[in-house]
Amino acid sequence: MSNTLPETTQIDELAEAVVEKQAVYSSFSDDPDFAELIEFFVDAIPERTELLRESHQQQDTDQMKTIAHQLKGAGGGYGFEELSTHAAQLEQACKQNDIDAVGKSLDVLIGYMDRISI
Repeated sequence: MSNTLPETTQIDELAEAVVEKQAVYSSFSDDPDFAELIEFFVDAIPERTELLRESHQQQDTDQMKTIAHQLKGAGGGYGFEELSTHAAQLEQACKQNDIDAVGKSLDVLIGYMDRISI
């Protein structure tokens, strides 16, 4: 067994991996007036995720751009501000028809969406 500490970059990568797996909750989750609306929104996330995956497989950047635009607008309204940010990045990549950026942005967006919880 080694007595040396891991390098800072290894610690940073481990911390980032842990954060990437943590559940994400709406910033309005403590507001009972929003509870039902947030639940409906979160319940629709798997369907949106599947549509994004199908659109990507079909190389339908117009459909991905439309879904990303909808998520960008809705994310903040339901208390998922980071969803809006990730969706905006995908929308922009689709507008530019940058296939590499579309793939990367889609992975980040879906990774985030998979962590959204009520």
